[in-house]
Amino acid sequence: YVVALYMVDEVLPGIAHGSVMGLFSELWSGSIWPLVKPLLVLMSAMFNLVWLVFVGALLLRTTAYMMVNITTSEVLIRPTYVQHRFPKKRGNFWFLKGFGLASALRHCRNYWTLNMDDDEG
Repeated sequence: YVVALYMVDEVLPGIAHGSVMGLFSELWSGSIWPLVKPLLVLMSAMFNLVWLVFVGALLLRTTAYMMVNITTSEVLIRPTYVQHRFPKKRGNFWFLKGFGLASALRHCRNYWTLNMDDDEG
């Protein structure tokens, strides 16, 4: 959007006045760099924001799965032992049924210590 506004406000009027050579000379000499630098910073910030949201969602999903002791493949495929553990699949967060703080802490401890003694599956 910002690039389109820049094109409409700066580049197209210059071309309309017949200064295409002037535009190329500005690009070549580097006098347009102060105008382009904020756009590059803004584009970089937007790109980083998209990745921040994506990685944040992955982190939240992985933490939620760890707290209820279920894997991504078990959520996607939903094998029979998962169907027995979570009989009713309603909504997007069906695996959080029966979620409790004590069990979440125990599951996290078991996850990080590679302890499978309390594994329900």
